[in-house]
Parts: sequence; C-alpha cells; structure tokens
Amino acid sequence: PAAYHFNLELPRAALEVAPLLSACGLTDMADYPVAAISRAWRQRVALARALALRPEVLLLDNPVAGMDPGQFRWWRSFLAQLS
Repeated sequence: PAAYHFNLELPRAALEVAPLLSACGLTDMADYPVAAISRAWRQRVALARALALRPEVLLLDNPVAGMDPGQFRWWRSFLAQLS
C-alpha cells in the first residue's frame, strides 16, 4: 500500500514499512503469502497494512475475537502503545 498511496519506489517503500513489520512481529514473515499464515498473524498483517497508510484514526472491529492468550496480550499491549 505505501508504494501505491505515497508514490514511492519499492526500495523506499520497503524502508518505510520495515519498522511496522518489526513492531507487528512480521519481519520474518514479510515474504510469506498471506494464505500461508494463521488467522491471528493475518490480523497483524491487516493492522500493519492499515498503519502503513498513516491514518489519523484507526477503527478496529474486535481484532482479538478468538485469539489465544498470547496473541490477546500482544494486541492489548500494542494498542495501548499506539494510543
């Protein structure tokens, strides 16, 4: 999304999104197809994609539904830091 929305060359877009991938714990999965990762990790991918657009407001519709306790703790902590 960053390359398209901000008219960035791919190497520059990769530099822009690298901190988001790291913050969301997705660095090691950056080249995985979305279908190859679990639902919980897909939720993080969706979050990183949304944040890459630098929104003023982020609306989430119960992103922790059905998450295991470890994923729930990560989301609670991440969203607290984000706010």
